[in-house]
Amino acid sequence: MEGLRWTYSHRTLAPMAASVNVWFLGNARALTAFAPYALRGLSLGPLLFGVVLAMGGVGGLTGVLPAPSAGRRFGVGRGPRRTEPLRDRLDGGASPPSHGDAALFVLATSLGLGQFLFGLGMGLEDPNEMGYRQAVAPHHLQSRVNASIRTINRIMFLIGAVIAGGLGTTFG
Repeated sequence: MEGLRWTYSHRTLAPMAASVNVWFLGNARALTAFAPYALRGLSLGPLLFGVVLAMGGVGGLTGVLPAPSAGRRFGVGRGPRRTEPLRDRLDGGASPPSHGDAALFVLATSLGLGQFLFGLGMGLEDPNEMGYRQAVAPHHLQSRVNASIRTINRIMFLIGAVIAGGLGTTFG
């Protein structure tokens, strides 16, 4: 409770934590809906779907490398999350392939690019955000602050997944 109180009453950390919490809610919705959409609606096979998702990890690794200089240049919380609407456009704008392997390759490339950009944004932002948390939290509260934010994030992910599952079940 001490970590929650301190985090969500801090002048700059509270809005950042709330933003991340809302991000987890939205990301859970997107990821929960993305799997059946890609596997059933777009007819990606499990291996190709795995490769598409793995591109997010490649993007994350790519984003982590310049993260310190990006944090110094742009500050914390400015910019990297802006890659996510582009990811959603690339993922959400896809339609089932109609002409064989070439169309499936183009589709998977588009989805993979979207996941890469998503990972790139996270790789750029996460180290800076964590560094900011550590810089502003008193030493004796650092683990509580981090645990508080992460706990709320997991709760938001759970809520988002349930909402997406319910909407998917209801509306297809």
